[in-house]
Amino acid sequence: MVASLLALWDRPGTRAANHYLEIFQSLLTLALGVLGLLGPAANVAIATIWGSWTLQVGIDPLSSFFLAVLGIVQLATAVYGTRYTLHYTRGQQVLIRTLVPQFTMSMALVLVARDAITFLIAWELMSLTSFGLVVVEHHRGEVRKAGFLYLVATHTGALALMGLFAALAAHGLGTGFQSYAHGVPLLGTGLRSLLLLAGLVGFGSKAAIVPFHVWLPRAHPVAPSHVSALMSGVMIKVAIYGLVRLVFGWLGVGPLWWAMLLIAVGVTSSLVGVLYALMEHGLKKLLAYHSIENVGIIVLGLGAAALGRSLGDPILYEFALAAALFHVLNHAIFKSGLFLTVGSVRAATGTDDLERLGGLARIMPWTTGAFVVLSMAIVGLPPFNGFASEWMTLQSLLRLAHGAAPAVMAAAVVGALGLALTGGLAGACFVKAAGVGFLGPRRTAGAGAVREAAWPMLAGPLALSALSLGLGLVPGVLGSLGMRIAAGLAQVRLGRTPSALALSVPWTRPDRPLYLLLGAAAGALVLMFALRRGTRTQAVRPPWACGGEVAVANAYTATSFSKSIRQIFATFYRPQRSLVRVGTTLPYLPADVRYESAVRHVIDQHLYLPVQRGALRSARFLRRLQSGSLRQYIGYLLFTLLLALVTVGR
Repeated sequence: MVASLLALWDRPGTRAANHYLEIFQSLLTLALGVLGLLGPAANVAIATIWGSWTLQVGIDPLSSFFLAVLGIVQLATAVYGTRYTLHYTRGQQVLIRTLVPQFTMSMALVLVARDAITFLIAWELMSLTSFGLVVVEHHRGEVRKAGFLYLVATHTGALALMGLFAALAAHGLGTGFQSYAHGVPLLGTGLRSLLLLAGLVGFGSKAAIVPFHVWLPRAHPVAPSHVSALMSGVMIKVAIYGLVRLVFGWLGVGPLWWAMLLIAVGVTSSLVGVLYALMEHGLKKLLAYHSIENVGIIVLGLGAAALGRSLGDPILYEFALAAALFHVLNHAIFKSGLFLTVGSVRAATGTDDLERLGGLARIMPWTTGAFVVLSMAIVGLPPFNGFASEWMTLQSLLRLAHGAAPAVMAAAVVGALGLALTGGLAGACFVKAAGVGFLGPRRTAGAGAVREAAWPMLAGPLALSALSLGLGLVPGVLGSLGMRIAAGLAQVRLGRTPSALALSVPWTRPDRPLYLLLGAAAGALVLMFALRRGTRTQAVRPPWACGGEVAVANAYTATSFSKSIRQIFATFYRPQRSLVRVGTTLPYLPADVRYESAVRHVIDQHLYLPVQRGALRSARFLRRLQSGSLRQYIGYLLFTLLLALVTVGR
């Protein structure tokens, strides 16, 4: 709050103080999360409002874990924002510096809230501050449209959460989370199923799971890049926190179809996200769709955990939930780092369109290196952290498919196949992004004026890249932590250590083959750099291109790279093509040929557009009632009064 007040007093000294306070706030959040993981759970009532409602906050291992995630990303974005925001106008800078501390504070408050009213207030504050950050450049029409769509989506989810908490209060459970943990499992299965569906709508709208994802690929590209990193890296994970708290902390053991629904939602979100990401040319929009994909992977892990708990397998439940939580942290790290690198590219070149980028590897080597490392992490290549958590999720699904009932086996196999296909398609997508955008020839005349980003804009992505590698090398630490959190949510005690699990042998217990592989890779890198250093004196020759010159005209574009994928999945994409030939006197030698292709967003067309048209028709009909006639309005009042009297009289 102090940082936000200082931002309103726009002076050089207060700007620096604002940045330092943001960094201090992130360090405080990170420290609180780490200490909460090491210490016991605690709840504190800090104020009594309106006589009967007490503002309650507290921490436990689950909320502490998410606070640590928030602190890591917040620290990277706080350092990054000290230089990145300088290319905005003065008024926009004031708005960003005012709202970012409130946005991060509201997310922390959601995580430490211990009653429904505190939670909803913090949730609404998080939504409003993030909306203000999305529409920073509100003079642009696309920004206003994206902001309005985000506002509608987030308040739709808030209404579902209000209904969830109202239903709990109506059944005598009050507003305290502690009473939910003891009282909700005693409710009937039907009511708990309705609570699960309400939670999927409420938390799923903010987490951008399919089909509630439509706001995310529109809002992320128009927000400032470090805000996009906070939204994608943390805000949608705050929604995952709420879903984990609901499913594993309150609802208790449920029927098998709960878990199968989560697995279906996870597979659908991951595949839809990665397939649409492959068709995008804007890097920020591409990353936004990959957030949908990775949220799907997290929900897939939650579904495997729920299935293990329903089957009475505590080991599988704890391991699968640990995999999901591990991927929460991993995605926060590599996705926020990727958004920061793309922000550096946009600040340097003025665009993130892959069709206009190219040759950045020589101009921005540190940014390119961070992007490549983080890309390997997000596609799940060893030895980075993305591989560790996805491998753990895959092992959980394979364990479910072994010796289970046919329905459980089918759900597990579908989940495993969906996860494997998602990983392959994600690899193709980031080969396109890195190959077209950072390698190859320069595609614009002004590319020579581009310079490497300043050190504050490099510190965050490089640190997150190193963290991705570090967590990938020692995943057992996070696996152990995740299993302790899972055991605490289920209120059971672990009688084993994670390293003793048969599930964890291939990766969380790296042994001699893995060390040999890493040693060979390190040796190959040393040899490559040694050979390169020894050939620096030789003359530089243009690359071989079958006797021709490598130029923009014959280089791969983002469209041509992804065309084969578009053809393979044509049934899903349903592409619209148009070919226009401008002829000359010779019929077979046209003067110009224009080819355009666009993919259809099936969910938008068949779900949201009909709802939008119906809402507009209803609005036009209701508009007729606003005639401006006083007598007609009096007639409306009399009709309403008579209807009320008839209803009450019955």
